[in-house]
Amino acid sequence: MTKAARRAVEPRLLSREQAATYCGVSAPTFVSECPVTPIKIRTRVLYDRRTLDRWLDSLSADEAKSLSREKWLALLDGDHAA
Repeated sequence: MTKAARRAVEPRLLSREQAATYCGVSAPTFVSECPVTPIKIRTRVLYDRRTLDRWLDSLSADEAKSLSREKWLALLDGDHAA
C-alpha cells in the first residue's frame, strides 16, 4: 500500500484529541461534555466515530424539539396579546 493510500483511509476509532476535533470542541470540553464511553484496546482509549455521530445527532434532535417548543410558545403569546 502506498503512503498516499494509507493517508486516504479515515480511521473509525479516534483518540480523545481526534474525537474532540471531530466534534468541533476543545479536548477539555469534550471530556466534560461527551457521554460516549470510549473503547479500550490495550493501553489506548479510543472513541468510535459512529457512536459520536449518534450522540451529535441526538443533540441536533433536542435542539429541533426546543426550537419547535419556542415557536409554539411564541404563537401562544401572540394570541394572548391580541
